[in-house]
Amino acid sequence: MTDEEKEVYDNELLYENKKNFQKDTINGLTLLNTFLTYVYFLCILVISYTLFTKYDYSFIIKILIIIALALYPFVIYLLESNAYNVGVYLWSFITGEPYVPMKNYSYLYTKH
Repeated sequence: MTDEEKEVYDNELLYENKKNFQKDTINGLTLLNTFLTYVYFLCILVISYTLFTKYDYSFIIKILIIIALALYPFVIYLLESNAYNVGVYLWSFITGEPYVPMKNYSYLYTKH
């Protein structure tokens, strides 16, 4: 094996190791995110039970509280991503660099 072939092989091995490490990291973070989502909705169930058994709010208020808690992660994600995009846009405007909006690549890591 020549030095050039060895260098190409080492670069391919390095790339493969990096790809595997990133894939393992993404899989671990996806699993953690799924677990925390289940915990969050379990907490909503506990709060719902507590609302209906211990508090004298009207039925409509209780339902609105539960809906607000259930929708919170989705609403806050939209606000967070929009705030991030505005910040990136302003920073690119100040520095004179092209604006590249944040993209959601989460669909790439779901099993088809």
